[in-house]
Amino acid sequence: LQSQIRIKDLADLTGISSHQISQVINESFNQNFYEFINTYRVKKAISLIEDSKNSSLTYSAIGFEAGFNSKTTFYEAFKKTTVTTPAQYKINNNIPNS
Repeated sequence: LQSQIRIKDLADLTGISSHQISQVINESFNQNFYEFINTYRVKKAISLIEDSKNSSLTYSAIGFEAGFNSKTTFYEAFKKTTVTTPAQYKINNNIPNS
């Protein structure tokens, strides 16, 4: 969820080379590093949307809380992962506003 995380940071944290991490993500998940990371960020955003104590947060604020750096990137990743917008996700899943 770190907004500035890079593949090198993950390599440093794990002791695995950036190349190996990239290869595993590409071959195992059929994604690049940023798509892989954004999948986890979208999961976090969904949990924030589903938590009633966050009902006063804007979708942009939820995106930033989940580690996205921009509203556009958040919406694009959310739609790619869920095939819907955050607002439509909330409606489709009958999540109350408060």
